[in-house]
Amino acid sequence: MAEILSNLTMPPCDQGGAFGAVEDASAWRGGEPPIVDWSTMAVTCDPSTMAHDGNEAGFRGDTVGDSDPGTAYGKRYTDSKSVSGVGVGEKIEPARSQMSLRARRKRWQVESFALVLRELELARGVTADGTQDSHEIDHKTHKNTKTQPPLTVVDFGAGSGALILPLAHVFPSMNFVAVEMKRRSCDLLMKRASVASLHNVSVVCGMIEQFHENFDVGVALHACGNATDHALIRCVRNGAHFAVSPCCIGKLKFSVKGGNSFGNENVDWGAGAAGVVASLETTTNQQQDTLITDTVTDHVLCPPVTITHPRSEWMRVQLSGEHDFAALAAAADTGHAGDGHGAPRIEQLGRDAKVLVELDRAQGAREAGYEVVTVSLVQGKNAPPNKNHMLIGAPVGNARWLEGLRPL
Repeated sequence: MAEILSNLTMPPCDQGGAFGAVEDASAWRGGEPPIVDWSTMAVTCDPSTMAHDGNEAGFRGDTVGDSDPGTAYGKRYTDSKSVSGVGVGEKIEPARSQMSLRARRKRWQVESFALVLRELELARGVTADGTQDSHEIDHKTHKNTKTQPPLTVVDFGAGSGALILPLAHVFPSMNFVAVEMKRRSCDLLMKRASVASLHNVSVVCGMIEQFHENFDVGVALHACGNATDHALIRCVRNGAHFAVSPCCIGKLKFSVKGGNSFGNENVDWGAGAAGVVASLETTTNQQQDTLITDTVTDHVLCPPVTITHPRSEWMRVQLSGEHDFAALAAAADTGHAGDGHGAPRIEQLGRDAKVLVELDRAQGAREAGYEVVTVSLVQGKNAPPNKNHMLIGAPVGNARWLEGLRPL
């Protein structure tokens, strides 16, 4: 691995440094005002609530974890303690010292993406609540001089809503679409959105590569393996802005062989369980439940879509061995190498490999006409080294808003 890494040079625009702390970007503004006001967040939207499997099971009515069937969802979990008797949607803020590190990481992840969307909205002259920023108002006539349509943001690999739901709460003027392949996760996401009275969220149950609608911004938080690459392809084809934080890099070994993130061959994932779930804005709770469970088609979910690696010509010309990229991806998935004598060296090689795999993705987008900023997530130093990177991109002709997100 050391030999492979020694043969790779940084892309020209990253030679000054890559994946600096996003808190060092001017857009962070010292954390003031807060990117997300968690005290206003409904319980069903706060990802720190989802950090305990038993709590999620209680909302589903399962007997998984330590919840009894039907446990009220307004129960927040901290490390090993819970605060009960809280009504669904009530605002309660657990003490920071009681909140587990995993729960805090989930909030930091959301704050990282919220920072990107806030900066984009400010650049468009629109505030988070959808009103025009002051510099877009004619002070003589008090009329808007610039009218912006609402952004459509697609969350690829949305899971049960840990990212998209808090973002939808923070940015009520935007339309959010969750793309998720697992029916159960789609059901849970929409139930959470309904309880939180979010009217700007809809769900598409299907594979990322089957999503062909128009949108303005694509986001993906820890979309496994080449699911991140499929998300990036969808964004580039739409000329959309993007913000992705990849993970499970080791699964790219399947992509090298022409498969997907689940194996060496292209296979269906739950064929026949796809469908578009209507927006909460136009359906009642009863109608939503019907749509979620009954909207079924029989089309194939995962067609033979081949993603090749490396993604960029920059890396392709530098790798000499046939299996170099697969080895690089495997090393990049190193989170912790144990406590043995060589562990620090192994972990450092893993960090270096992860940086270069992500720069390959960034450079691939650049070669397709994008400008890309590379940062570490909020409090990235407290995240596993194989899960703390973010790529933020925009078409070159519409990328000025990225400047505030570059770490100084």
